[in-house]
Amino acid sequence: DQLDRSVDELELSVRSYNCLKNADIRTIRDLVQRSEREMLATKNFGKKSLNEIKEILNGMGLDFGMEFDEQGNPIPGSGGRDGAEAADFEADDEQ
Repeated sequence: DQLDRSVDELELSVRSYNCLKNADIRTIRDLVQRSEREMLATKNFGKKSLNEIKEILNGMGLDFGMEFDEQGNPIPGSGGRDGAEAADFEADDEQ
């Protein structure tokens, strides 16, 4: 299952990878359960990192803010479109 793959398998920038590691995000499932707002609240994780990861997730048919049923299957219609909330945050990694 692609959700149980390690985030190590994603071709991420060093900054994005280190942010995920420091936030204790180990699998793609861990990642997609976070909202964009939660990700942007992560130290050193800004809009550039968010967009990088969103592009990868979208290519896999995934998104931030996904919810899962008791069997671990994605609930249709879950998945974050909280971009408006995310826009409230300043980007820490674009200086």
